[in-house]
Amino acid sequence: MSQKNDALELIIKAQLDDIATASKDTPYRSGHPVDSVPDIDMPLAERQLLNKLLQEYNGSLNWLSCQTRPDLSTITNILSQFNNKCSPGHIDAARYAIRYLKGTSDLGIQFSSRNNAQIESFVQFPLDPTIITPFTDANWGSQDQSVPNPNDPPIELDLFKTRSIAGFVIWL
Repeated sequence: MSQKNDALELIIKAQLDDIATASKDTPYRSGHPVDSVPDIDMPLAERQLLNKLLQEYNGSLNWLSCQTRPDLSTITNILSQFNNKCSPGHIDAARYAIRYLKGTSDLGIQFSSRNNAQIESFVQFPLDPTIITPFTDANWGSQDQSVPNPNDPPIELDLFKTRSIAGFVIWL
């Protein structure tokens, strides 16, 4: 299942259909945390236009992430925090996610009755096969997942400005 047409409509709406470059790596830019985009003082009318544009982009990204593109859910969640007070940097981040969508518009979710795929898991303790066992993994660092440059001075992150990006597995 994929929603290539919905993705293409969003790409056209964002006026990214003519650009030659598309990102396939990640829907958000490493080293540019969306939740650290500075708030820019601007006239209310200009802010309202930006808010409406971000809401349109984020609504389309959210639709795709909920239906067939769970890889977009993290950036959609982060961007949605700024739907009512966004800055041009948030629009840039949304457009970057849409560029990612352009490079991966053929991806989706595949359901199959064939048993040809394997999921591997390594557990270091015995599990009772009669009990459903959930596991979780969380990244309590900055949400950009970048690798720091050893030549750059250290950056101190405020305690409440870091975000957790989590994943989970339920062992049945």
